[in-house]
Amino acid sequence: MDTFLNTDNSKSQVKRLLQLFWATEIAFVVVIIQRVYLHHWHQALAVAISALLLTSVYFMAHRGKAKLGGNILLLILTFMLLGFVWKYHGLRDEVLLVFPAIIMFSLLLGSKIFALYVYLFVCLNVFIIGFMNEYGYIHHGHLDSDISSAILIIIILSLISYAVLLFAKDINRTNNALLKSKEELELRVLKRTEELQESLNNLTNTQDQLIEAEKMASLGRLVAGVAHEINTPLGIAITASSHLENATDKFSQEFDKENISKNSVQSFIAVNKKSTELVLSNLQRAADLVQSFKEVAIDQSENSNRKFNIKSYLNEILANLTPKLKETKHKVELFCDDNLEVYTNAGAIAQIITHLFMNSFQHGFEGVNQGLISIIVNQNKENTTILFLDSGRGIIPENIDKIFEPFYTTTRRSGAIGLGLHVTYNLMTQSLKGSISCSSTLNKGTQFELIFPSKLAD
Repeated sequence: MDTFLNTDNSKSQVKRLLQLFWATEIAFVVVIIQRVYLHHWHQALAVAISALLLTSVYFMAHRGKAKLGGNILLLILTFMLLGFVWKYHGLRDEVLLVFPAIIMFSLLLGSKIFALYVYLFVCLNVFIIGFMNEYGYIHHGHLDSDISSAILIIIILSLISYAVLLFAKDINRTNNALLKSKEELELRVLKRTEELQESLNNLTNTQDQLIEAEKMASLGRLVAGVAHEINTPLGIAITASSHLENATDKFSQEFDKENISKNSVQSFIAVNKKSTELVLSNLQRAADLVQSFKEVAIDQSENSNRKFNIKSYLNEILANLTPKLKETKHKVELFCDDNLEVYTNAGAIAQIITHLFMNSFQHGFEGVNQGLISIIVNQNKENTTILFLDSGRGIIPENIDKIFEPFYTTTRRSGAIGLGLHVTYNLMTQSLKGSISCSSTLNKGTQFELIFPSKLAD
């Protein structure tokens, strides 16, 4: 803290010195103009030389040598003013004004010893001027330039200098206290900022973990649904294969007994054909489900851009969601041109549609026996728009602006954590570089409008 305090003091001294430097230079310029106007060329030259010598103070201030620069400035002023006192009118009243000001500036710049030297030097000059005028060595035009006036001036100068010293001490003490308070406040603010940043980082990490958990949970639900859906065609295929195996065993026995009739052969061929068709069609159905799930799952895990037909891809996503749909009486309809293609993050679209789908089932269709989800896709030269509509119970107006906030949910008691639509918003704005908006009519349904570039730059 002391180091910082010293640094602040040094900066304050440099600032005061530069202010005093420019004020003095301006005063010198005014004096030079006035002296030239009165044709006092020697005085104008003396002031100009002093102003030139004073420029060294500017460079010292910028090098951080405020105390030395201040001493040089005040020394030049002292010599110049004493020179005028010696040469012209002697001990005039302005001595009482100028020299205490020099002493005060010296104290404010932190040069107490220099201020003492200036005080003693000025007092000595005042006394010598008074003494030499008193005994006729010099003759100044001012009538009070005698030793009595010099002693009186020295006394008054001493009193003013002492008052200035006390005043400067108070100012320096106050400045130091303010600088110390400022430093303590900055340290407290810095410490508090670090604590807040650490808390923010912890919250961000926790949020990222929850979002990742929500993504994995969504993928887990998808896996469970697809596994359940695959069981049906596999079960049919197994049943058909078992029936074909029994028919083959029966036919083999008749063949061994050489008791095969035309009807037996025809019956066996029919069973064989029907069973084979069932096995192939259901295995193909299972393979399609696995391929559909594989593409969607890979897209979600790789998080990369690729070119794809959007209608075909949406159908794959809906196929993976079919198990969930079969548990209800709700229906889904897709309106999309067969030839629409996009180059974007396929995995992000899969996650977004899945989250919107689950949001409608968990919230929109709560208390609704038979609902309808409509997905409408349009495309222009630059953007693709997906409208996701459900005929559910809608969202009350005061909640519309909150639905994309993290951890906001109206069904927390049911175990929801409120990250589905927040993840959707992040995927739309970050992965797809697009936008998402929501509008809703109570008891009539909700619409999400997704707009994203048809061709996303890598």
